[in-house]
Amino acid sequence: MLEIEALSVSYGKREVLSRVSLSVKEGEVLAVLGHNGAGKTTLLKSVVSLVRAESGGIHLDGTQLCNTSPRTAAEAGVRLLPSEFRGIFSSRTVLDNLKIAMPARMGRDKARQEQEIAYCLEIFPDLRQKLKQPAGSLSGGQQQMVAMAVALMGRPRVLLLDEPSIGLSPNLVQRLLDEVRRLSDSQGLAAILVEQNANVALRIADRVAALRTGTIIREAPAGQVTQEQLWDLF
Repeated sequence: MLEIEALSVSYGKREVLSRVSLSVKEGEVLAVLGHNGAGKTTLLKSVVSLVRAESGGIHLDGTQLCNTSPRTAAEAGVRLLPSEFRGIFSSRTVLDNLKIAMPARMGRDKARQEQEIAYCLEIFPDLRQKLKQPAGSLSGGQQQMVAMAVALMGRPRVLLLDEPSIGLSPNLVQRLLDEVRRLSDSQGLAAILVEQNANVALRIADRVAALRTGTIIREAPAGQVTQEQLWDLF
């Protein structure tokens, strides 16, 4: 479904990604593992055009996304759950955050908006009693639920998750990632999960790609990655 082909990105004179090629299919979870500075976040930001690529291509079912705009990616069905600031408006209510996230391609259909909000609240029922509260007033775990719900508004085809385990309890991390796995299995959601916590990622991933200093050094089915190999990666 999503194809990343020979993607190269530089910040100034420093090359961050060097001819990276990856793909993720419908219903598949791809874990991208690597140490700090390996280029994992840059890879995800490139997919949604938050950073500009020097060369290469990014296609969703043949539609070019590389160096377009975040809005183009979102309207195509690709959503990013960022690590920094969680991607939510802290001063706005939880309900406002969900409404703002409604894709423009769905128009101003109020009934559809309510349907999408109800869908997200089924996934995260803890938020039902928090809808009128400012998102920034919630706990870190609840804010991550809001961020995930925002990313799922409009039912994206591809979900990009940038280290969702940061700052969360192990139980909540397990809950969030189990939901990603469930949506992949039941609705065909494709997901790219960037993580430093390899054991967390491997538990739900179908495939693993190891990124080192901007280059893919290994790809394998998740079940074939041994603990010894993980030590080699880090």
